[in-house]
Amino acid sequence: SALTGESLPVTRKTGDEVYSGSTCKHGEIEAVVIATGVHSFFGKAAHLVDTTEVIGHFQK
Repeated sequence: SALTGESLPVTRKTGDEVYSGSTCKHGEIEAVVIATGVHSFFGKAAHLVDTTEVIGHFQK
């Protein structure tokens, strides 16, 4: 939810995409890693934040 902004858990089904840090609340999960580091969804978001030149309101 820190990544997607959801405040409550979301149900995923077989074949659905999950992100690093996802929690399996019931049963087991098997996943295939399709990207790591800066190539992952989380890595791309972190890179955008890290490379921004804009000064935020609280930084002024």
